[in-house]
Amino acid sequence: MSSYVPLFVLLAIRFDGIALRVACLLIALVGTLFARSLVRAQESEEPQPMYVAEARNEGAQVAAHLATYLLPFLTVSEPDVQDIVAYCVFLVMVGFVFITTDFLQVNPLLALDGFHLFHVRNSQWQGFVLSRDPVDSDANYLVVDVVNTSVRRVIRKLEGAGSDGHS
Repeated sequence: MSSYVPLFVLLAIRFDGIALRVACLLIALVGTLFARSLVRAQESEEPQPMYVAEARNEGAQVAAHLATYLLPFLTVSEPDVQDIVAYCVFLVMVGFVFITTDFLQVNPLLALDGFHLFHVRNSQWQGFVLSRDPVDSDANYLVVDVVNTSVRRVIRKLEGAGSDGHS
């Protein structure tokens, strides 16, 4: 949801009806709060060492994601019920694609907060890590879980050579 905050802000600007504007701004606010909680939820957790065998920055997929931002420019300023249903169906479809694919890595709101999302793997784990700094292959990091164990946040890089002995 947080990756679509800018989209809902654009829709709020584009729509004429006060109810639609407020609804879009509320969705944007909830998405913003969700993004903040994602990166800060586990700050009290004790960081764990993690070896990164391979790291890949997923920022190149931003262009594909930005296509969804065309929606506000294709909308009518005073949509009727059919228009709203069509927009909702479109957003549900985009949300489904977002959840069931690796589209998670594209999040302009997290990028505005200085985070980059990297796909990483080692012999025991594969997933995504959030980091404000580049994540290198064959390196060790201190991380905390952000979303269960599917996304981790880099706290800092550990000095020294990499070793596949860590999770």
